[in-house]
Amino acid sequence: AEPRFDHLVREDFFAGFAGDAEALKRGMAKCEEKLKTEPDNAEALVWHGAGLRFQATAWFQKNEIQKGRALSQKGEAEMERAVQLQPQAVAVLIPRAATYLVSSRYVPNPEQQRAMLTKVIHDYEEVYRQRQARFDKLSEHARGELLLGLAEAYLRSSSAAKRAKAKALLTLAQREKSYAREATAWLQVAPDASPATFFHTCVGCHK
Repeated sequence: AEPRFDHLVREDFFAGFAGDAEALKRGMAKCEEKLKTEPDNAEALVWHGAGLRFQATAWFQKNEIQKGRALSQKGEAEMERAVQLQPQAVAVLIPRAATYLVSSRYVPNPEQQRAMLTKVIHDYEEVYRQRQARFDKLSEHARGELLLGLAEAYLRSSSAAKRAKAKALLTLAQREKSYAREATAWLQVAPDASPATFFHTCVGCHK
């Protein structure tokens, strides 16, 4: 059987997002090669879009705002199209959610930030819904990242109801050895704490 597409590209992308430009170039090239023959391949689109969004940050850092914005918008369009093509595919929803979760931390415009977090919540909630029946059979990493990712989005939202939902997720995350300390710390934080208090960094993977 043909390997899952994300298994072919994700290590390159994770290394690229951590600063390895050559790895990112490889990951983007694999996506582009796939899209030449399958322009509607949702997984290739979502990863390529995430890569474009990441590349846009370099232009923003150089104060090349127009170039950065154009690349960012193109990446966003690719990720949106990917989800339109496969709205329930976990392998599409997770990359989009993770990309927007990180991006939302650095967007100064509150409306844009809320829009991103809304998509993060939509995507992670759908993944959680699909995986709930066999949640205990997932790896600790898969469980912990989903619980903490969704909890972060809830806690950083302006909804008291969603912040209440985060408590239930964090209580579950306390059972996970690698995530217990962070989950416990978040549960002890005051409700009006700075959103930056709830920035989660992926635990123990993609090194």
